Amino acid sequence: MLQHEKQVLNNPSDCGWVREVELIVDGQVWVFARSVVPLSTLTGPDLKLRYLGNKPLGHFLFSSPRYQRSQFQIGRILNSDKELLWGRRSIFTCSHSHKSLLVSETFLPVVFSG
Repeated sequence: MLQHEKQVLNNPSDCGWVREVELIVDGQVWVFARSVVPLSTLTGPDLKLRYLGNKPLGHFLFSSPRYQRSQFQIGRILNSDKELLWGRRSIFTCSHSHKSLLVSETFLPVVFSG
């Protein structure tokens, strides 16, 4: 878990589950997504998060009314090739238990090319 992720999740622990995926369209990576789940969130029914495999995280989050999404934080990210990329992140919080997780998405240049 990176320092800025711990801060936004208000979780001082270094322990968490991180999932990174690439969203591919026509053989090209369009979006890089990173999800960070504190270990304290991975209990009860939310333990299923560890076993998503190739299933989209969104399916789990949006199929349950328990999780509410925060407003997006939007920013520009300088990648290793010195390109400025757009990104966004939001926190999903369980309305019953106040467990939370962070989902970040970085949109690669192909998304904006026309």
